Amino acid sequence: MSENFFKENKEWSRYKDFILDYYLKPYLEKVKLLNRPILLIDCCAGPGMFDDGSKGSPLIISERIEGLYNRGVDVRGLFIEKKRGFYSKLQSNLEPYTAFAEPKHGNFTDCLEDIKQSTRTSTVFLYVDPYGIKELPFSDLAGIYGSIEEHNASVEALLNFNSPALVRCGLAALKMDTSGFDLNTDDESIPEMPGNMMAMTPAEVDAIEGGEYWRHIVSDSSLTFIQKEQAISEEYAQQMGKYFPWVCSFPIQKSYGRFPKYRLIYGTRHQDGILLMNNTMYRAREQFLNQEFASGRLFDLRPPEESKDLSMFANRLFDITKEKEPISRKNLKLEAMREFFCHYSESDYNQAVSNLLKGFEGLRLYSHSGRTRINDDVLLSTKPFGQQ
Repeated sequence: MSENFFKENKEWSRYKDFILDYYLKPYLEKVKLLNRPILLIDCCAGPGMFDDGSKGSPLIISERIEGLYNRGVDVRGLFIEKKRGFYSKLQSNLEPYTAFAEPKHGNFTDCLEDIKQSTRTSTVFLYVDPYGIKELPFSDLAGIYGSIEEHNASVEALLNFNSPALVRCGLAALKMDTSGFDLNTDDESIPEMPGNMMAMTPAEVDAIEGGEYWRHIVSDSSLTFIQKEQAISEEYAQQMGKYFPWVCSFPIQKSYGRFPKYRLIYGTRHQDGILLMNNTMYRAREQFLNQEFASGRLFDLRPPEESKDLSMFANRLFDITKEKEPISRKNLKLEAMREFFCHYSESDYNQAVSNLLKGFEGLRLYSHSGRTRINDDVLLSTKPFGQQ
């Protein structure tokens, strides 16, 4: 890891921190109701604070834990860092939180068995944000994910997936020419990789990706670099989908129109988790778009494709209801989020359903209660329930 990595918190990384921080508050309030110990694990913690004073993930997590811990909830954090210099700083930065925050010196992989054991008795939130891609072998992560079914565990994972770097490493591993790609090196969208990463073998890339699927993607000459990056990210999410019923991905960009610096990929087995993360990533996306197209301007100048199309949205909700009827409002939202993840907030969904219950552009939904003000459990249909 470069000594300069923690000099300052880059602007694009602040969206990642926002997502982590914003999500943890409602997440912790939800999982405390399970009446199990709660363990949050930062697998690649770093020093805990940037040289510019910005909080790193250990402090973000610890501050969220503190509020719950002070209310008597059994919650703690484990912060793993392998580099001695960073670990020493981590110890110092976590001193105010020693009652519930434990710094641990070592590699994430050295702690796998302890983490697996924790899933048997605790609700576990796994945060994996490595500097390099070699610290993310899928088999190691899958060992933890596998505890979900084995022990009926509550495990959620949020990880930094450096898909552009993996495409580059994959191209190098297959000894393919990259000269035809626009690598956006002017804005470091694909940073130069250390030599030991660029010298990875195909088998080493297999281990990180969780399979050989990446080989046909990066070797497909008909695909652009961004198409390769998107395809590999989607395939990786499918690998996580073997363990989590709900998986979503959010691109972290330096500026609009560039492909991602990396992606945050989230996996959960609970419907409430994906609803919370949709709202979280929706807010991060809106913050990014406002910064790009509205901040300091009289008008919001975002491109049409980034604006909400409430008519199309309502029509699609109607169609999904017709395909699945009767369907609860909650399940309607979950089905639609597979298509519109992070593009609409939960309040947008509720408002669209409310409009449809009253009649919207010639379309009408009906609730089992007969009312237009409903909760998530009420069934919906495109026909009055007495006439079905």
